[in-house]
Amino acid sequence: MATVTVSKPRLTKAISPFGYLALGVGGIVGTSWLMVAGFWMETAGGPVNALLGWLLVAVLELPLVLAYSEAVPMLPNAGGEMEYSRRAFGRFGGFVAGWFGIIVNLIVSGYEIVALVRMMEFLFPTLSQIGVLYKVQGSSVSLTTILLGLLLVAVITTMHYRGVRISSTFQNTTTVSILTLSAIAVILGISLGDFSNFQPTFGKPTLAGVLAVVTMLPFSLAGWETIAKSGEEANVTGSWAGKALPIAWVIGWLSYVLTLFATAMVLPWQEGIKSTIPFATGLNTVTGSTIPGTLLIVAAIVGIVGVYNALFYACTRQIFAMSREGLLAAWLSKVHPTYQTPVNAIWLATGVIAIAAFIGRNGLIPLVDASSFSYIVLWGMTFFAVLRLRKSEPNLDRPTRMPGGLITVLGYVSIIFFAFAMLYPKSPGSLVWPLEYLVLLGLVGLGLLLYALRPAHTPESSQ
Repeated sequence: MATVTVSKPRLTKAISPFGYLALGVGGIVGTSWLMVAGFWMETAGGPVNALLGWLLVAVLELPLVLAYSEAVPMLPNAGGEMEYSRRAFGRFGGFVAGWFGIIVNLIVSGYEIVALVRMMEFLFPTLSQIGVLYKVQGSSVSLTTILLGLLLVAVITTMHYRGVRISSTFQNTTTVSILTLSAIAVILGISLGDFSNFQPTFGKPTLAGVLAVVTMLPFSLAGWETIAKSGEEANVTGSWAGKALPIAWVIGWLSYVLTLFATAMVLPWQEGIKSTIPFATGLNTVTGSTIPGTLLIVAAIVGIVGVYNALFYACTRQIFAMSREGLLAAWLSKVHPTYQTPVNAIWLATGVIAIAAFIGRNGLIPLVDASSFSYIVLWGMTFFAVLRLRKSEPNLDRPTRMPGGLITVLGYVSIIFFAFAMLYPKSPGSLVWPLEYLVLLGLVGLGLLLYALRPAHTPESSQ
């Protein structure tokens, strides 16, 4: 009997070249640059060691970024890592990459809801205490925080439902806004700051301080891989499809490095580590005004919304693409006839993420930490898929290529180092024993269950 060929649902190309870049940048720059700078300096033993740590993490991530630079234009598919891994390692490999992509984007999107409320508390200190309903692991969940979280979910969902052009334009706006506001703050901080605030230069031996902080930094310099899921909808051609991702990564890296440098300039670092938001505190001190600090908080709020928008996009496209390949239920690959968006994938992601508003910050932290392991899986599987596909499908178009030799060797070293840093219990960047290890095992187990329950038969379809 002849094989029936079924046309797969496709998404339309509606993301501009700039929107393509903004999606990658917007996935990186959230609130870590403002909220965690003090912790980085404390862990590293000062700003010099922390900055050296950022230099080292850039070296470690570089081969993985370059692997994506080859993969994205080679296979421009909404599934991103799922598609690269499926073509290289088969359906199970595709499912593994897709599943980890879904869980990290779902969970971190949920966390952005509570992060938004936390940042708004710096402007309105009693916000989370209005209408407190209950507590989860010590953090209050109030009617106010729930309503604000659900409002963010509703706004982002509406934009994504109505069309990718709308959500992409919104992403452009948030990305430009946060980069502009943070650039103004950096220029102000460096021009008014003092290098004497770097003293004492080394609070810890350099090697120990750098290695301690570098185990944590990769999971702040993450989110650039969201570009991989936009390949199918991005109206880009040729080498820009591959070059935009490294450019987004560099912009994100520079944002972190420059804001950390400026933070150390405006406040003695041993004093800064005692502040929740040292950059804002320092700027207020050197300017004698609260306006700069307030603008930084506004920038962080914009960053949260931008990250949520980017990760929500990546999550819904991953769900859609896995469904299209028969790795999840077929109804999840439905495309809206008018708006050309993966409507059922959007509704599913919305429902799951909205739960976060009822859990609270402390209840989500173990999930966020455990799901961070997903980045190692996504980056690693893309790296290995690129190497495998060079042999198995050498005729695929590759406008950009990951260099071989030392870069390839460094890629292996990076993946091993990142996995060790997260899974070795004595590492400063490790999961919390035993709870977060159990959460990670639970997420893996849930994925295996879903793979076992995947559709039993998928008709052959066109590539």
